[in-house]
Amino acid sequence: MPVNQFKYHPEWKDRISPEVKRRANYHCQFCGVRDRALVTPMPDGTLFTHDDFSLKNTVQTGERVCRVILTTAHLNHLVIDNRWENLKSLCQWCHLHHDKAHKAKMKRLSKITDPHELIEISKQPGQEHSLILLFSVGQAWNRKQQHAHKIWKSRSQYAGKSSYDQEVRKYYDECRQTYEALVKRIVEILIDHYGPQYPSIYFDNYIYQDRLIPSAQNPT
Repeated sequence: MPVNQFKYHPEWKDRISPEVKRRANYHCQFCGVRDRALVTPMPDGTLFTHDDFSLKNTVQTGERVCRVILTTAHLNHLVIDNRWENLKSLCQWCHLHHDKAHKAKMKRLSKITDPHELIEISKQPGQEHSLILLFSVGQAWNRKQQHAHKIWKSRSQYAGKSSYDQEVRKYYDECRQTYEALVKRIVEILIDHYGPQYPSIYFDNYIYQDRLIPSAQNPT
């Protein structure tokens, strides 16, 4: 469910999400419960919807009563994919259940420390959900290459002759190559799943502006 609105389309809150709920007639498209209904979650995972009579009984029984809050889910878990067929209006329980397996996969992937291993895993069938993680890892490696570049430039008077400067240059090259490999894989996923027109759109509107900082210049 949306937590950080910065990750979402600028019109997500005011246009996209409300339109998905309107098209679903303000019902959950998985379990059918209506928005703002008062329900009690049952042991079997279903929801019991209260009427006025049953609601009065809950006062005596102390039964748990919750209000349904409709959310909008990305079926493939990619928040940049706002095609109507990828969006569903879901109650909070169905949304949590839908995201459960995905979050478990992302937790396992987040423990991978080698970005090249992550790239190879993303090439396996059904691993396109790793795209968002590739964005984050690419952002981190871009910061590393910028930091190395800054150190290199600050020592330009030494002409890169010391062993320290050579190590800095080697580290910078490693960061740059890793960053470029991550960006290349991101573009491949976008092309494979959304067509050749998408990489340029997302590179301009998502990667550079909102996620990944433009690559630093090669040290001279």
